[in-house]
Amino acid sequence: MLPFAFDPGALQDARAGVRHYNRKPPRRGREFQIAVKSTIGELRKYPKLGVPHIARIRKGIVPDFAATLFYIDYPDRIWIVAVSLAGRSPDYWLDRIPSG
Repeated sequence: MLPFAFDPGALQDARAGVRHYNRKPPRRGREFQIAVKSTIGELRKYPKLGVPHIARIRKGIVPDFAATLFYIDYPDRIWIVAVSLAGRSPDYWLDRIPSG
């Protein structure tokens, strides 16, 4: 299983997602957090599971939530670039893609 790390912006995205789902009945922020962790666990075991998106970015769907994980499948780790909730501008995270 590959290790993983969050881009600092992706970590902010995930925290904002928890706050978002806690504001909406039935306050599903904790469930969202668990679903994100579960999705990351699957991607760590099966890095190619996500659909190719742009450049080296892949995307994985967070089940039961309107959210997508964008990540880079490096040989030695998974780099989470964004945890994007539906309704956000689709390109807000593109500047987080590492060059090279």
